[in-house]
Amino acid sequence: MDKALRTISRITTEYIPQEDRVRLSGQINDQSEAVCVLWLTQRLLRQLVPVIIKWLEPRVVETVSLKDETAGTEGVASTGRSRTAAAGAKRERTQQNDSSSRRQLSDQTESVEPVRGNQESETWLVYSLNLQQSSDGMRLVFRSQDSSTEVCMPLNEEHLERWMGILMDCFLRGSWPLDQWPDWMTANLPGRQARPLH
Repeated sequence: MDKALRTISRITTEYIPQEDRVRLSGQINDQSEAVCVLWLTQRLLRQLVPVIIKWLEPRVVETVSLKDETAGTEGVASTGRSRTAAAGAKRERTQQNDSSSRRQLSDQTESVEPVRGNQESETWLVYSLNLQQSSDGMRLVFRSQDSSTEVCMPLNEEHLERWMGILMDCFLRGSWPLDQWPDWMTANLPGRQARPLH
């Protein structure tokens, strides 16, 4: 491939019932600021979720533990509370911040308009993706079936955590199975109970 890998700078992720797929509309970070629309299948997302969760999980639990200890309460390690309870509290705080299924990931903190494609937007089904992990985040490279089209989406830890909350919301809206999601993310959902840890 001769052309440079394009990077998505802002996204809107939403479940589309008519397609039974997740639509990721991303603004390309170049002079054109064009929008590409990527379709993600349940099959692909069910493979992606455990990989991101595995990377995120130790960081989420550590963050909750440190916050508990600095607040003057007993930390996770000292009280023996389970990972489910500690991260469940963090998940509950995240859910309070995520009020709709159309969320923005951006370096800006102010409210921004959703990214929307139009008739000229490049639109394709994501056939595969490559994950490049670092100490502070991940870079997801989405590819078309013949790998002739690809874009990358870098996400730091905070954006990854938020995006996972958005994806879980998409799973819920689509009535997709939640077996790939850990208890610490699903424990506070209505009608769900965490599995006991032994």
